[in-house]
Amino acid sequence: MQRNWRFIFFKKLEPKAYINYLKKQESYSNLSSEGHAYSNLHFTWSDIYYEQINEGFWLFSMETEERRDTCYVFQPKKSMKNYYSINYYHTTGKLGYEANGYLNWTNKVVIFANPDTTHKIYLRKGMILKCCRLVFTQDYLDKLIDIPAEDVSDLAKTIRGIDAAYFRNIEESENIILRRLHYIQKHERKNFDYHLSVVKSAYEITDTFFKLSFPKTSAGLSLRDNSDVMARAAILLERHIQDKFPGIAALAEDCHVSPTKLKSHFKKTYKVTPLEYFRRLQMVYAMDILQKKELKIKELSLNLGFKKSSTFNFWFKKTTGKHPSEI
Repeated sequence: MQRNWRFIFFKKLEPKAYINYLKKQESYSNLSSEGHAYSNLHFTWSDIYYEQINEGFWLFSMETEERRDTCYVFQPKKSMKNYYSINYYHTTGKLGYEANGYLNWTNKVVIFANPDTTHKIYLRKGMILKCCRLVFTQDYLDKLIDIPAEDVSDLAKTIRGIDAAYFRNIEESENIILRRLHYIQKHERKNFDYHLSVVKSAYEITDTFFKLSFPKTSAGLSLRDNSDVMARAAILLERHIQDKFPGIAALAEDCHVSPTKLKSHFKKTYKVTPLEYFRRLQMVYAMDILQKKELKIKELSLNLGFKKSSTFNFWFKKTTGKHPSEI
């Protein structure tokens, strides 16, 4: 390879490693610690987002146009915690990815890296890269998925450390989720439901990755830990925010727990019942709609699944302290 590549090395897999790299440089601009960073000196432009989804689970997203030929090197690092990552890369042209000793060129690839993996991403000058990285500690990954002992798929061998890395093309179903996730992070940061939307999409892309990568197994997010189960329940409620309450039975079934366990652990986690949590989400949404004068009270009430405006008015007053007509 004859090009004069600029190499950027990351020895730690947490998303903030990229932010820390920029901070160590002599020149950078407009860098914040609020989950969004922007730099236009080392690169033509760069948008960077990072979020902690849960304890042991991070999300990192970046969109950048390189000013020169660049190679990002993601190296393993000895640590008390082992880090795994799902890495989505998509470019306008051809990117080079080096994993397991092979260099390949494509416009989109997803790479699963275990704690011993080193992989490299080559980008030519002027190329626009969109990157989404999901990083997990080993403890958290163990909570997310069950791998049958007899599973000998490439991904299973990578997770067990038999193979160095697993990679494949990005499927269209993943592309759809990734585009939505990028849009949320870039344009909806000030929305009241921003965090829930990001968390929902992060779990959705993770779930989709494992289902596509373990096609012959029932692998997916088992969410055995109670806090993760309740996070899933909250995400499912957020999905129905512009609809009616899905019901405890359906919610419990989707979370693979009993209705009794769902109700008790949900209230223990969020200090309110699932219905109260759902209504609060709806009323904050309703407040935003009424302030913008986008819908009348009766229309909004029907859109949110209320058969009677009086019931909507009750929940709105209980949540906000005001009658809808006062907004």
